[in-house]
Amino acid sequence: SSSATSGTFTVMEGHRYAFRSIAKDRAGNVEASAAGNDTWTIVDILAPTTTTSPAGTSGSNGWYRSAVTVTLFSSDATSGVASIFYRIDAGPWQTYTAPALLSSDGVHTVEYYAEDVAGNQEFAQSRNVWIDTVAPTTSPNLAGTAGSGGWYLSSVVVTLTASDATSGVSSISYRIDGGAWQTYTTPFMMSGEGPHDVEYYATDEAGLVEATRTTSVNVDTVRPLGTAGSPRGSNAIAMPVITITFSEPMDRTAVEAAFS
Repeated sequence: SSSATSGTFTVMEGHRYAFRSIAKDRAGNVEASAAGNDTWTIVDILAPTTTTSPAGTSGSNGWYRSAVTVTLFSSDATSGVASIFYRIDAGPWQTYTAPALLSSDGVHTVEYYAEDVAGNQEFAQSRNVWIDTVAPTTSPNLAGTAGSGGWYLSSVVVTLTASDATSGVSSISYRIDGGAWQTYTTPFMMSGEGPHDVEYYATDEAGLVEATRTTSVNVDTVRPLGTAGSPRGSNAIAMPVITITFSEPMDRTAVEAAFS
């Protein structure tokens, strides 16, 4: 009769082993061992590991302010890396051959994994890349009693509203008539007589700064006075003062008749 036996033993990752089998039956016959029939085996049971390296103009809060190239690095200590695979924003998987370019604004997800020569496959990993290349924009709103020629006949409430399509607005700054810059939090009032300049700009979460803008606020709340203190809007007209110098005696009656 015949029977088969088997056994197990532990090997270590990355080690090279030579396997030679010699069989012996129950009668004591031993299989001949031919020199050079050893089977050499390298043990590789560990998957490779991959890392990413984005490159671009760094902004604030993890955002990039330019297009970004993403380079993938993979390593495997034993059999070596066979291939790296990646995809962008849940698109089709591609074989990595060169750095990937991300150019559009928004949050992008890069997924990737590697496979080694032994066939071990890395679990897919992912990394987000935030890109914002467009600065925010600010719009002013002036509220007051409008007069003529761009003037207001009352105090003016100035409201600043900023928007940013990608990372969002971080802050709005403003100053009045070249004074100190202030952080805008609530609408403010312009009540001083005369022309005023309000300068302002916004900053987004990526650190992009809007070009400074200026709006004019002209305030005139005081009415002009006519003859004898008549307010503007009455029928009274301030008459000029006329001085007449006579070079020779004239008849008073004739002069009064001339200006009547």
